[in-house]
Amino acid sequence: MSVSGIDVWRQGGVTFASFAASRLGVWSDPIPGTADAVPHSPAEALAASGADVILDGPMFENCNGGDYASSQCAVVRFQQLDASNGVSFGTESQSEGITIAVVNGTAVAADGAQVPAGASVAIQCYPALVRAGRNVADNNAGTNGTAEQRAGVGIMSDGRVVLAAGAVSMAGLASAMIAAGVVEGGYTDGGGSTALWLSDGQRYGASEQRRVATWIIAKPEAMLASIVPTSPRGWIVAAALVTAAVAGYSYFTKRKR
Repeated sequence: MSVSGIDVWRQGGVTFASFAASRLGVWSDPIPGTADAVPHSPAEALAASGADVILDGPMFENCNGGDYASSQCAVVRFQQLDASNGVSFGTESQSEGITIAVVNGTAVAADGAQVPAGASVAIQCYPALVRAGRNVADNNAGTNGTAEQRAGVGIMSDGRVVLAAGAVSMAGLASAMIAAGVVEGGYTDGGGSTALWLSDGQRYGASEQRRVATWIIAKPEAMLASIVPTSPRGWIVAAALVTAAVAGYSYFTKRKR
């Protein structure tokens, strides 16, 4: 089985799926009038987004203490933007982690919640795992660093974006990502939330199929022509929309763990 333009391989106990940076996106089901979202299972997210690949997004909190199986509301903890999908969530911290963004089809990384000018997609990951090719992951007590299912997203040395999932420690995930060619990368979530699913039926991660707030996706190549601005003016408009959205969604929430 295979998906066009998606390379899948396993290395260091971690499964990777890489693709052109222009295909990176975020899918979610925002609740109107709030900064929250309706959580969805990987099967629901894959079908609704039409994506070629999906990975559970950054950590979240179920509203009002609801459990993962029944909660209909999820608090999004970290900044995530996708102008083409109408996704715009703020952050509880401007300084934590690393932001993986796409500007004019090129993947770039920034500190904390910084969104580069002209970004059409931006995902704040926490904690950072790889910076400038170095392992910066923390396995100390209190950081949930022991081996369990984990997920992450990174930028490879050849400019492609890669999604990763495996049962490893935090530092182990960073090491595997570096070995796979990642130069900038961050953690999304772990445990029962971990799900790396492809549209051809390949499934990796936890068996729980937990419902989560946001999904990092690889958009189908056929979709790009209709959502990626083709003129400089189009990029200016997209950037303005993202900037306006960020200004309207700065908020604070409690931590998941």
